[in-house]
Amino acid sequence: MIARILVGTPSSSHAGAALEAAAELASTYDAELIVLQVEPIIDARRVFDPDGVPEAPDHSLLLRRSYPGLRVRSHLARGNPARAMCEVATQEHTDLIVIQQGRRGNGGNMLSHRASGALAQIAPCPVLLVAS
Repeated sequence: MIARILVGTPSSSHAGAALEAAAELASTYDAELIVLQVEPIIDARRVFDPDGVPEAPDHSLLLRRSYPGLRVRSHLARGNPARAMCEVATQEHTDLIVIQQGRRGNGGNMLSHRASGALAQIAPCPVLLVAS
């Protein structure tokens, strides 16, 4: 039984196929969806131009419009994305992590190709890698 799904997204506006796949699964299984956005510990843009850094989008609002009745929460973390996903998955007792499979040279993914594969090895629950 899948009761809680964690999906990782970059803190940029690019949400990708993982968010869509996670929303579909959560809707199908009537599961709660936790959208995790991870920011770097130090963002040079904030140091040099704090007002010039766009706010991270709230994907949960968009999901609620597209999937009426979907139970969705947002969570923001700082640091290493793979480590943050494992920590939140453990704290929230998630049944599944959904992440977009990284591709070499693609800056829109939350994790690199190697890191997304490594997450599947260390995660406290099953990981669904979604092709980008």
